[in-house]
Amino acid sequence: MNDLERRLASLRRRIRAGRAAEAGARGAFYASLAACALLAALRIGGLLVPGAVAWAAIAAVALALALREGARSFTIRDCAIHLDRLLGLEERLSTAVEADGPMHDAQAADAAAALSRVAIPARRLPREARLLAGSALLVGAILLIRTPASAGGADDPALVAVSDDVVRMLENATSDRIEFREVAEMIKRGRLDEAAAGLRSLADRLEQERLQGGGGAQAEKEREAATAGAAALSAELARLGRPVRATPPTIVALKLERQRLGGAPASSFTGDPGTARAVATALERADWAPRYDAVIRTYFGSDSR
Repeated sequence: MNDLERRLASLRRRIRAGRAAEAGARGAFYASLAACALLAALRIGGLLVPGAVAWAAIAAVALALALREGARSFTIRDCAIHLDRLLGLEERLSTAVEADGPMHDAQAADAAAALSRVAIPARRLPREARLLAGSALLVGAILLIRTPASAGGADDPALVAVSDDVVRMLENATSDRIEFREVAEMIKRGRLDEAAAGLRSLADRLEQERLQGGGGAQAEKEREAATAGAAALSAELARLGRPVRATPPTIVALKLERQRLGGAPASSFTGDPGTARAVATALERADWAPRYDAVIRTYFGSDSR
């Protein structure tokens, strides 16, 4: 290998590395723009993507394009043709590389001298590389945004803390009630709306059992845990813009029935007679004065639905 070929081989490595860097920068820029759009859409839709995944995807695209460009065929002859065009050497380099004969050494020496007299221009960064810092900052900003919709029970600190408290409350309240375990599993899987609705239904059923005279201290503990857990989860979901529609409590539902019947005796209630008598007794002991009738009709009556 003569001096010209050694010089061209060195320049070929430099040009190939520069092209690979340019391809990687362009790939990273366009991948970051795509990541911005995708992350924004997922945040609006309530889904979260870890920051490490987003950055790894951008880096993977940049690396793949850089390797693809670096693996392209770029021979010494290709390098000579490229430099002839770039430096205006009028095909001296390519002719010297391709020449084969008695004039080969003279042409190579002349081409090497011509190449040494010109300055190789510095490689300019592509426009995408200059814009890459801005798009990377935008990706980071989107990853830091926490919206109520995106939190969705997955990463909102307050909701996560309340969910953990409710799970512990349910686990401490009972050891054999399968409904508590099912609700706790829903919370752990992030199905908070279903868990809140399930706790409300369970609290209402336990209230009916209490009114019928069933259960003891353990049943009362379970009822209180279900009621408190439903209230805590519902309050946090409402704060995030995801209210859980409440079902009328048992006492309120039968209070409406009593209002409909105009204060008729307990025997006039629909449903199980034992429940009706227990509820009628509970209503008489509780503070269900007539001043609450309008409030109950407003919030639980048929006109409010």
